[in-house]
Amino acid sequence: GTNPCLSGVFFFPRINMKDSIFLTISGVMLFLGFLFLRVIPLPYIFYCVMKDWDTLDWSMASSAWAYCFGSVSIIFLWCLSTFWFYRIALGMFKTLGWIKPKAKKDA
Repeated sequence: GTNPCLSGVFFFPRINMKDSIFLTISGVMLFLGFLFLRVIPLPYIFYCVMKDWDTLDWSMASSAWAYCFGSVSIIFLWCLSTFWFYRIALGMFKTLGWIKPKAKKDA
């Protein structure tokens, strides 16, 4: 879902197409892809997993371990996705001119 757009964001500036409409489209699509494929669905998936918590057969240690590990994995992936979504959103807002880049400090 998001890898083709990420490739565009990576590729276009390296071939001197920094002001290209293709870079802008790739950035916006990367933002939307992260939002609708990672940031929004993961809390819902976590909810779907947790609503069955009381129906789990805790006598089987392997299924209980997998259930707990799966829950922790969803939280970890959501935290990573949220962090990268924040970075992608800042980059997109800078590209669109909605926020100004920070001024570089002289050393």
